[in-house]
Amino acid sequence: MQNRMDMLVSHMFGQKRTHLGLLKTREQKIKLYIASASLDQAQALIIGFLAANVTTIFYIIQNGSGSISLDHVLALHLTSIVTSSATSFLFSFLMFSVTLLAIALRINPDNIATPFAAMIGDCITMTTFVFFGTMINNHREEHGHKFIYLFIILAFLVSSIFWMCIAQRNPHTRQVLKTGWFSIITAMCFSTTAGYILQNAYSKYPGVANFQPVTAGVGGNLGSIQASRISTYLHKFGEWGVLPANSLLTYLNPLRTYACKEEESVKALILAIMLFPGNIVFLVLIFAISIGNIALWNWVFFFLYLLAAFIHVSILLYVCQLMSRVYWRLKINPDNNTIPILTALGDLFGSLLLMAVFVLMSTFGYQQWENSLQ
Repeated sequence: MQNRMDMLVSHMFGQKRTHLGLLKTREQKIKLYIASASLDQAQALIIGFLAANVTTIFYIIQNGSGSISLDHVLALHLTSIVTSSATSFLFSFLMFSVTLLAIALRINPDNIATPFAAMIGDCITMTTFVFFGTMINNHREEHGHKFIYLFIILAFLVSSIFWMCIAQRNPHTRQVLKTGWFSIITAMCFSTTAGYILQNAYSKYPGVANFQPVTAGVGGNLGSIQASRISTYLHKFGEWGVLPANSLLTYLNPLRTYACKEEESVKALILAIMLFPGNIVFLVLIFAISIGNIALWNWVFFFLYLLAAFIHVSILLYVCQLMSRVYWRLKINPDNNTIPILTALGDLFGSLLLMAVFVLMSTFGYQQWENSLQ
């Protein structure tokens, strides 16, 4: 979830504000940076707290209330909140810097900021989570630390009100503060569902864990790039609540995604083609490094995997073209609502399609090969 909010920050800096001429003066840059960073910080704190709650609830449902202690719960919540806060501040600065650099080099920020956030987001978030998690967990049983952890958690949550007040003062972040929560919380639900699908798949097909991050990540990132471009187009040429071209029914047609009759569908096709060389490289690296045996390469799996990847990104690009227009027609800003749901659906559909690939491999008689991937 943190990576999705980081991509939203990149989207906010790199898209509408740049294309609408809101990053021209020094004063505009400072005001937008403060407002956007405050918004991201407020959302990060709330989502970090909610994510820890969801994790705790599902753990208790699966293992019973006696399997977890209060100090574990406090350590988990504190780790989640501190990680969200730290990465939020870091990414706000990084994305703002990348956007300004792209503008200085006369490069479209749409093509730089969002892919950059997607590329390093998970890596930095997980590194930060491990760092703070290890430090917090090592001291959780020490005398008095329960009260210290609880106090810090409450302090962070109260500070979210302060960040909301700052974001509320800027008209561009005020709307997101009012309407952006639904998409983020919905995305968290989708991601949680995807996580439990992956957990069940892993119990039957342990090799799934090697490929899931790539399957979900590549499709979600490509879909986010397209979502950024569509939102830019709507803001530049559309009247609020009115589509600049075609009716909503036009975008219900899945064939339009790759029809190549408009610039948007041409770019969608280019993104779909891009996934093939990228996935091939990732597959080679997974077999060589993660699995550690390139001799286990299987051509049946190779073709099934690429087919699943293409279906995956096609679904996301179709959902992207439709969902962006639906939000626009409802006078809801697609800037901050499309990407979280789209990337979460990327996790969900990616897990389902990858599991389908392993089920087919098992059906075709490759159980022994699957077992060797552990």
